Amino acid sequence: MDFIQNIRQKYNGLTAKQRAITDYLMTHPEDACYASLKEISVRTHSSEVSVLRTCSALGFDGYAQLKEAFRRHWRPAGQGSLPLPGMASFAEADEQVRVLGQIGYDESAALTQFLNSIDPEELFEEARDLLRADEVVIFGHDVSKVFADYFFHRLTFLRIQASSVLVGDGSTTQSILGRLRQGDHAIFLSFPPYYLPVGGAARLAAQQGAKVTVITDSASSPAVFESCRCFLCSTSTRFFYNSHTLVAVLINLIASCAAMEMGPRFDEIVREERAMENFMQDTAGTVR
Repeated sequence: MDFIQNIRQKYNGLTAKQRAITDYLMTHPEDACYASLKEISVRTHSSEVSVLRTCSALGFDGYAQLKEAFRRHWRPAGQGSLPLPGMASFAEADEQVRVLGQIGYDESAALTQFLNSIDPEELFEEARDLLRADEVVIFGHDVSKVFADYFFHRLTFLRIQASSVLVGDGSTTQSILGRLRQGDHAIFLSFPPYYLPVGGAARLAAQQGAKVTVITDSASSPAVFESCRCFLCSTSTRFFYNSHTLVAVLINLIASCAAMEMGPRFDEIVREERAMENFMQDTAGTVR
């Protein structure tokens, strides 16, 4: 069985702590390949016993076997160490350039892992739900609101009735949650440092009858609950709380699936957009 498929198959049977450890390993493949058992326990805020139990739950006879599986998956036979982007002579670079190269590598490795692990059918099912929804409401807090707005613009282009809401604007959030009904679709973005009210808002949306999707970094995120659809995007980075590269990629993938599901209607939208753009340009030229 493929390495990723094996992890995915066993994931739902893990405890919350084991899922958190697995999330870390899958989003930090360099650590999974080379870090010691003690280092992994420290970085995942777990005991060494918990890490070993996670290895067993994933089907490995100890941490050494798990590390070897990661090395085989991320370093195919015949390859040496992973290349670092834009670095002709990484060993001779100064410290800042080395760190910059490592940041680039972290982003590249996370994107590769993400694309290898994501389920295309789940993306298309999300896209179909968005197309069927009476209204789509996207909730975000802090920097996540930027990506809620980005998602909103992607859906608006597809003529999907959508809105973007800042969680934390109490009266607005409550009134919008109060109007959600069966047939609506609510999307919640939640990343560290978590804004805990997002979890309560997501559960309330489900109680109102809306379908709920959560986009977050870990299955142990406070926004995740049993009946939601959850997409995991690693956001750990060396300098900031979050790198949202994978969030933008996920939004583009879901929007692309929706466009494909629309068929000829999407082509009509593109023609309409181009016609409006040409009209506005011609009008501007006439005014001048």
